[in-house]
Amino acid sequence: MTLDWPWTLTTPWGACAPVVRHAQHVTYPAIPIGPRGVPVTLHVIRRHHRWHWQIPALHRAGTGYATPKAALIAACQVITEIFGGPCAITTAPRADG
Repeated sequence: MTLDWPWTLTTPWGACAPVVRHAQHVTYPAIPIGPRGVPVTLHVIRRHHRWHWQIPALHRAGTGYATPKAALIAACQVITEIFGGPCAITTAPRADG
């Protein structure tokens, strides 16, 4: 499946490529966090015309975003606040196929 929106996430400790579950669900299975590279998983899901994000291990989620990129930006802000290192979205989208 090819999508034009799943972008790679980058932290100071490494990068995480998305895994496309289907057109409305992308998982970032191992976002590296901290100097030891302890990963967290992020889900970005579309429900009822809105995008949501969830990081189960941190018991954090956000709902009601108009675009998947807006949901990713919000999730990255939470990762940055909790762990103190910036989480960034690459400017070029990845194609998964």
